[in-house]
Amino acid sequence: MSAPRFQLSFKVGDVRASADFLALLLGTQAVQKHADYARFELNDPPLLLSLVPAEKAGLDHLGFRLPNRDALDALRARLTAAGIPHECEENMPCSHPQQAKLWAHDPSGNVWELYVLEETDADASGPMPPTPHRAKTSTPASAGGTYHVTYRGPFAEVRDEAGVVFRRNETTCIDEATCRRLQQSAAADQFDGLPDAPPRSPGSADAPPVRSTQAKRPRGRRS
Repeated sequence: MSAPRFQLSFKVGDVRASADFLALLLGTQAVQKHADYARFELNDPPLLLSLVPAEKAGLDHLGFRLPNRDALDALRARLTAAGIPHECEENMPCSHPQQAKLWAHDPSGNVWELYVLEETDADASGPMPPTPHRAKTSTPASAGGTYHVTYRGPFAEVRDEAGVVFRRNETTCIDEATCRRLQQSAAADQFDGLPDAPPRSPGSADAPPVRSTQAKRPRGRRS
């Protein structure tokens, strides 16, 4: 690879059916197609399209596949210099055997994945390794108005305005009040097991945001 390749990842209800539709639309077959993941690679324009299962369809995240490790290290240096919170992951088995990657939120809350392949693709027809970042499951509420939710966002941990800490890929038991705060936050779709929010009454105030515990981005700074 000689240039970055833009990535769009979508949440869909049926990965295989959506992959068949995209194959018809794009005139090319997916390079990987499984029940829980599919990926298309286009050369003109240079684009990656990936599909992951979810109860609610929509954009999952944006990203770039970078040409080499030097480009990833340079990007990390720019984010650090700009004071933008981000998380680094090394030797991650994902849709490829190994990746090194960065996760970051833009000012609007969109999730960005910036990564480089450490190895070439394995046999695309073989079984997929686990992909805990984006698997969406529904966890029923237990007795007494408590819920078990799992944070799947890009940061190592976040906390809500009341100080409740959520660590990535760890299940946390929360009460009804915490559940309501999460439901009304911009990060609601990053929690597995979180029930749908009830309709909001007119004039109700926005819930406080869920914040990363990492250093906050200084206002007015751009990367």
